[in-house]
Amino acid sequence: MSHDLNDDPLRLRFAQLRDAEGTSAPRLSLPTPRSAARRNFAWTAAAAALVLIGGVAWLLSQRRAAPVDQLAFDLSGTAWVAPTDFLLNTPGSELLRDVPRIGGTVTLPSPTTFDGSRTDTSTSERRLQ
Repeated sequence: MSHDLNDDPLRLRFAQLRDAEGTSAPRLSLPTPRSAARRNFAWTAAAAALVLIGGVAWLLSQRRAAPVDQLAFDLSGTAWVAPTDFLLNTPGSELLRDVPRIGGTVTLPSPTTFDGSRTDTSTSERRLQ
């Protein structure tokens, strides 16, 4: 292993390589008219967007509010029911709504099938102890 710290031959080789590649590299030129057109398009698009936003804002400010008596609706006779409320009605859900009394009887619902029809018309009673 050489302990020579002289890097002059290496620097000379890199300088020769840099000079050789420098002659084959293309020259950088000023921006072409195409890039100027692209810049003009960007300014035109930004101006068009500002005009559009201003127009929409002006239109919204010119809208007249409807009189209050036209907006009043009588909602007292209406009720909204969610379309999935039937999923909350599960067999035996009434047992979860009350706290059973100790020593009383509990009436259990009859088992139902998937279509909601009952398999047995009788109810069973259980005594709580």
